[in-house]
Parts: sequence; C-alpha cells; structure tokens
Amino acid sequence: MHFGKFIGGIIIFLVPVFYVFAQQEQAGITHCLDPATRAVSLSDANINGTIFIDSSDHIRGIRRDIPTTYVIANSDHYKSFGNKGSFSPDGKWFVYPTGTSERANWQDRHYHATRLNFIDTRTGLLVFYIPIDTYLFFVSGSYPLRPEYATTNWLSSTHYMLDESTVINVETQSLENFIDLIPPEELAGGIISPDLERMIINKRIIDIASGETLFETENIVRWLKDGTGYYVLSSDLTTISVYNDDGRLRFSVGDFNTFTTVSSTGRWLAWGEYSGDYPDGTYNFFIMNTEGKQVTELCTEVRDIVFSPDDTQAVILTNEINQSRMWLLNLENWKATPVDIYLSMANRFVGWYAD
Repeated sequence: MHFGKFIGGIIIFLVPVFYVFAQQEQAGITHCLDPATRAVSLSDANINGTIFIDSSDHIRGIRRDIPTTYVIANSDHYKSFGNKGSFSPDGKWFVYPTGTSERANWQDRHYHATRLNFIDTRTGLLVFYIPIDTYLFFVSGSYPLRPEYATTNWLSSTHYMLDESTVINVETQSLENFIDLIPPEELAGGIISPDLERMIINKRIIDIASGETLFETENIVRWLKDGTGYYVLSSDLTTISVYNDDGRLRFSVGDFNTFTTVSSTGRWLAWGEYSGDYPDGTYNFFIMNTEGKQVTELCTEVRDIVFSPDDTQAVILTNEINQSRMWLLNLENWKATPVDIYLSMANRFVGWYAD
C-alpha cells in the first residue's frame, strides 16, 4: 500500500493564531452573541445535513434527528487512526485505518494498520472494510481534517484511490480502472470536479477527456462545493482567489496571516485575529460577504466556524467554562441561537455537508 499520499498534506494547527492586515475592510459592522439567548434543543435546531467535529479521541457527527453527537471514527492513540482519515467530497463517507498496538520497533510511533474502514457518516456504521498491511505514524490528538487543507485519496464522492493502480467504487464496492488517460502516479491526491469533467492534479486543473491543462498554479487549488467554480489558496495561506467555472476571477482577498474557511459558493469568508500576548490575549473573528466586501466582526470570542451547505447559516463555537457552546448564526438577519448540546474544549469543526 502507498499511504504516504494518504496522510500527506494535512496541516496541523497547534496554536491557531490568525491576523488580517486589511484594516480598511474591517471597519464594518460589529455583532455580539448574547449569552442570555435561550438555547434550543438539537432536534429543534435548524440544521439540515450533518456537521462534523473532531477532538483528541473521536470524529463525531451532529444531526438534528439524532439526540446527541455520534461517533464516526476513533483515535485511540495506537489502534484506531481517525485523525488519518478523510471525508468524501460530499461528506457521505469517511475512510480511516485501524490496526493493532504492534509497533514497527519499540522506539518509534509507527503502529501496524491492518484494515481500511469505510463508514456511512449519516449513521456512523461500518459499511465495509479492506485488509491492508502497513505502518502509520500516530501523533496523540486529532486536528481538523478540513478539505481546505487536507490532501486525500478521494477522486470523487464515489471513487477512492487505494494505491497507485487501484481505485474502488464505494457505492458498488468494486475495483475499477478509473481514468486511463492520466498516469496512475498522478491520480493520488487528485480531486474531480462536481460535474466529473475536470480534475485537480498537482496544483493544476485538467480536462479529463482530453488531458489538456486548463489552469496551473504554484498554490493550493480546491473546488467550490456547489460546483460553480474553484478557489486558489496561496501556499503561505495569506491570499485567497475565487474563480468562476469558466476561469474568470470572481474576487481575490489578501494579507491574511492564516486563512480559515470559505463557504460552499464562495460568498462568505471567515478569519480570526488574535490580540495581546499568547495565551492571555483574546480572539476577534470576522465574516466577509465577498459580494459586497462587507465585513462583520463577532465581538464574542470565537474558537471555530463553518458555513452551511446552502450558505445561509454558519455554526460557531465559543468558549464557555470547561466546554464549548455551539451557535447557529443566520447570515441573512444575523440572529444567533445557541444549541443545547455539550461539546468539549477540544472540539473543532471538520465540515458541514448536505444530505
């Protein structure tokens, strides 16, 4: 098995410090989350689809039709490698390896992985698994596996690359010769467009039918989830540019110290700014409507944010005493409602996907 590409490209954030120099754009609206707002139950919350979170030992899902968070994968430090897993582009599958406590040798932390598990994320149930035989380096703790940063072996929402010559269709659980035109060594880490006509490979976009290079860059390229275009994130995470499907530049925003998240359609961006000396300083969080470049500052201390699939809402994590509080923010009227669900201080968002 070739798992170097399987785990490569994940950026680990130990100290999430963000800063933006575009001060002229920050002079916008200030909105505060009112801690006295009455919380709603998870079943009554306006959550469509599934929100995924990770922590030090689990990847979990949040759905309004399930009373509490439920486990997608474990990260138990030596047998379950949830933080080596990846979501399919549509969020309906999660793949991660499990194994034994056997090490390659007693001095390192390469543990024996014996199977690759394919999980239905809507239920958390194992659908099937594939035997493997490899050793994976495991680091204590889990970090956001967000598609903005992670490189995975998912070619599309239905096709997963097992190694440089084998692709599995997860719907039929059958092996396929997927794209004969593209050399196998280039497929790993590639991502097919939602219309299945183009593919991102090695920081370039190609036409699958002809193999022609349509766009090339030295930076990170990702498709917008709604299929209307793609965005380019500079390798130093300081600038994001969003393009329409035909390659025309929609907008470009720069001078970020660290990029946080872009919404499904590219309409919204969010980032944070840390003020003061770490760890005694405070965070300020900003949300930009890219259509009008209007910036809204959230004056409440925010730990993380992710946008809904339809771009009408955001879900926000704020700090409470010994736990995090989850809020649903309506991006049309900026009304924020807390959700009555326990989340630990270790939780962070992985993504929000439609059913």
